[in-house]
Amino acid sequence: MPLNRISTADPSLQKIMDATDREINKLENLPFYIGNPTEIQTERYNAALEDLVICDPTKEGFTVALPDISREDVGKLITVVNSTSSTNTITIKPGGNQTINGSTSDTITTAYGTKIYVAVSTTEWVR
Repeated sequence: MPLNRISTADPSLQKIMDATDREINKLENLPFYIGNPTEIQTERYNAALEDLVICDPTKEGFTVALPDISREDVGKLITVVNSTSSTNTITIKPGGNQTINGSTSDTITTAYGTKIYVAVSTTEWVR
């Protein structure tokens, strides 16, 4: 229910609720983009920028390699998804001397786990 439909006698509270409702409406109208879907991956995969890497680690865990980041790539993303109930490890490794949140790798170990990686500089991915 939109906040502006909630009845209140306090005009200042109503203004706050109206402003909040306007901000929520802006967010609801934003497009949400998580990448271009790949085929289902079951072994090592070299991801490309703007991939939605769909993984099936049921047989065994494997690595998804992130590409090197250039200046033009800053702001782009890669999404990695475990599309199964398997808890085998999907390891995500950045290229070269790059890191993910300061670490040399990251993992997905949960069933149906998803992580989005954003290139924030030529040396760093964040999730």
